[in-house]
Amino acid sequence: LQMKGEQREDEWAAALVDEGVQEADPEGDDDAGDIPLAASDNEAQNDLNNDGTINWAQLETLLSDTSPNEPSFAREVAIEGQIGVFQVSGRVDFAILRSEEGNRRLRIVETKSSRKDRTNQRIQVAAYKLLIEQQLAENHLFVPGGIVEPSDVEYVVGRIDESTNQIQD
Repeated sequence: LQMKGEQREDEWAAALVDEGVQEADPEGDDDAGDIPLAASDNEAQNDLNNDGTINWAQLETLLSDTSPNEPSFAREVAIEGQIGVFQVSGRVDFAILRSEEGNRRLRIVETKSSRKDRTNQRIQVAAYKLLIEQQLAENHLFVPGGIVEPSDVEYVVGRIDESTNQIQD
């Protein structure tokens, strides 16, 4: 099931690239369409985890290097924090930055290979919402074209449509 989920994430990423959304590249590879992490940003470069995830600080750096109207996305964003008495961590599948009506909007997408809507999936996204709101309260997310406020963030569970077998969110 995990391999199937990774395959769906790759399909989702390819669909975004086909739409003209650039993938932010934390490793600085020279692939066309990628937004590399600036080599001078040692703090964010050191935050790249061995498992291929990036943390919130690195996401901020990657998104700050985009053009004001350029849509971009990052994958596998590690997030952690305190919710009540619990220390919580997770990995957001996709963080997608777009411009809508002159504002920069961040869409957090947790993809699932399951075709059925499940309560635990919604709880996972709700936990990400709480953690990201904490991050935004502590450090503003400055991107070309403005600041991403908590009200500029949308949270969704993405899955495969049962009738069309296509990706939906």
